[in-house]
Amino acid sequence: MRALLAERYRVVELLLPDSFPPSSSVTTQAIREAVAALGIARFDLLAQDGSDALGLSLAVESPEVVSALVLLGPTAIGRNGEAANGVDEGLIGKLGSFKVPSLAVFGTKDAAAPVEAGRYYRARIPGCNLVLLYDAGHAMEEERPAALAALLLDFLERHDLFLVRRESDLIFP
Repeated sequence: MRALLAERYRVVELLLPDSFPPSSSVTTQAIREAVAALGIARFDLLAQDGSDALGLSLAVESPEVVSALVLLGPTAIGRNGEAANGVDEGLIGKLGSFKVPSLAVFGTKDAAAPVEAGRYYRARIPGCNLVLLYDAGHAMEEERPAALAALLLDFLERHDLFLVRRESDLIFP
């Protein structure tokens, strides 16, 4: 999937270890500096698992460099709509000022990022596209690679025009 995305788009993916605490010392400034050192001025951002809070922070603070934000199985907001354990409440409060096209993808069988939390992402982030990936758990990249790749390619191509998809919404085999 990453190879497909890289062929057509400039995508920066935040990859953090499973034990990475949301309140760690990695800052959005450090990420901006690292990306600038690579000569990347503007990019689409892909964040999953525990990196979604960092991705949200970066998109809120730097909409001039983040073209679009994709959240795969995000966990910053819990199923009750509150900030998840270790996530800054201030960040959740800032999501209403979000200016970056965004997509939150939840697997219908994901226990770590429950589908119920999706409505809070949609409600808190203006213009957030919410997609439920049928028959996928938290490892949606491995479980439904073709469906996820088609979804991400379509979103990254059309950003805010993603509302009406070109392809059928039929479930991939």
